[in-house]
Amino acid sequence: CRTREVLALIQQAGISGAHRTSRASASGQSAPVSNGISKDEWEQIFQPAGAVSTGGQLEAELAARLLSTLALGREDLFLDLGSGAGRLCILTALLWPESVIMGVELSPGRHQQAEQTLAHLRAVLSPSYAFAPVHFLQG
Repeated sequence: CRTREVLALIQQAGISGAHRTSRASASGQSAPVSNGISKDEWEQIFQPAGAVSTGGQLEAELAARLLSTLALGREDLFLDLGSGAGRLCILTALLWPESVIMGVELSPGRHQQAEQTLAHLRAVLSPSYAFAPVHFLQG
């Protein structure tokens, strides 16, 4: 089953991790709150008026189960608005190699992390392993 194969692959590549948080550093500078974004950046972009956000991510196994119900083909575009570190886009690309995947992320830090995660996956994957084109946009 491709789903199990893909889950094992992303586990080996180290990109299946869940949402992580950290606190301010001892130096007083903003420490990352989530996926490499600083606390100041998080508050400025995602909590403008003191809004509360869970900022969670789907676990890889649950996301794979949900994605396996889709039937994406050559003419289909999977669009993830608020793509964060890009894990859902990458998982979709691995599960549906004939589709086109696009992730849009507001945060520059998360966008950069998505690009790095994709580059890491390409480096560890066999060149013969099929996965869909993935495009990350910041803005």
